[in-house]
Amino acid sequence: MRVVGPRLAVLVLCLGAMAAGGCGSRESTATSAPTDCDDGGPVLALNRNNDEMQGLAEVIVARRGGVELVTGDWVATKPSFSPDGRSLVVVRADGDYESAGPDSTSLWIVDLDGTNPRSLTDGLPGDYDDYPAWSPDGATIAFSRQTPGAGAYKRQVVTVPAEGGDVDPVIPNEGHDDIAPAWSLDSQQLAFIRAEPSAQGPQATTVWVVGADGTHLRAVAAVPDAHNVTWHPSGEILLVSTFSAEDGTVLLVDLDTGTATQIAEHATFAAWSADGETIYYFTKEGAQQPSWWRLAQGQLVEDRLERQQDVGRIEDYLYPYFGLAVSPCA
Repeated sequence: MRVVGPRLAVLVLCLGAMAAGGCGSRESTATSAPTDCDDGGPVLALNRNNDEMQGLAEVIVARRGGVELVTGDWVATKPSFSPDGRSLVVVRADGDYESAGPDSTSLWIVDLDGTNPRSLTDGLPGDYDDYPAWSPDGATIAFSRQTPGAGAYKRQVVTVPAEGGDVDPVIPNEGHDDIAPAWSLDSQQLAFIRAEPSAQGPQATTVWVVGADGTHLRAVAAVPDAHNVTWHPSGEILLVSTFSAEDGTVLLVDLDTGTATQIAEHATFAAWSADGETIYYFTKEGAQQPSWWRLAQGQLVEDRLERQQDVGRIEDYLYPYFGLAVSPCA
């Protein structure tokens, strides 16, 4: 029996009750309902390299019986589902991820079958748009943007209407590197990761929360090497993943106390299912090579993430940091 703190123990017990609305769960204000959530519906969207393994990352959708290519001959990463489950917003690159990397990146929306692609941001030379996150109410997409001349560690969390329009900053850019925004279920708050330059050792990263209108900015917890965060439907805890030197960890962060509790090692880029009962993540367990990853699903048991099974008959992946999105149908 593992020993956990009183508040974490309560939160762990609440996870199994979320679908029934127990443990003080908060009502969603999202207006879009998932569609096509039958047994063959999409579960995850993620990246794989193309067959030639030339840095030409492509977005695929994992269903319970296999996978389907979405982005065709695009170079695309970091998918995020629309709240109705019908579309993805992805990062489309001008160029590949070999050598010096792409010349610019922009956001595009595409239907799950690869049809109806449309650009959301301009992709001007030197612009790097990354880490898109579609709000649960369907209205807004938050992302991280680096503009020409900003230099390293000066990315900024911004938003754009999902139907297209002006890009607006959430908070001023004061020389920090703000990445990986994640929405609360009511679309009123954003969690994100703030990174500072580090000459050696783990990167200094902190999890922050801010109102979608830029108010009530606060630091929540210091989590070195953090790269990804997702918000539990209860609104009380965050799932934070670290990634460094081809390994990683997954932690629970209590939003009230800032307590960070590690729940998995040799795992990374974890995300909740829509009901908060299942966690999808990349793991080293069962991979064929030391640098490879497998995609798995599991549940939180006491203070540990326990693996249940692999997902979607997916082969080993080399680049988990290119993104993992969980469908509202999962």
